[in-house]
Amino acid sequence: MSTPRPWPRALCDAEAAPPPEAAARVRSYSPYEVVAINLWIDRHRYRAVAMAHYDTSSGRRAYQLCLWPALPDGVRTGWYWWDPDRMRRRDFTR
Repeated sequence: MSTPRPWPRALCDAEAAPPPEAAARVRSYSPYEVVAINLWIDRHRYRAVAMAHYDTSSGRRAYQLCLWPALPDGVRTGWYWWDPDRMRRRDFTR
């Protein structure tokens, strides 16, 4: 009997991040700074646009993303930890 192959890391789900603490410095993006991010959630592919990000003292970065399409429960935004193995980022600055 063969064991099932694990999902490639690139196809693993993005890790949800908590909203920033009140003291955290959050950087919001303007309409002229488009940061597109592709990610997987519940083994479904999503496209997203970053609306903001914050960095932690441990060096992790969390992005607030506007998802397309919406999640099955209708939610379109959320905070997700950046992981270059699980996400692809493209910057389009006008």
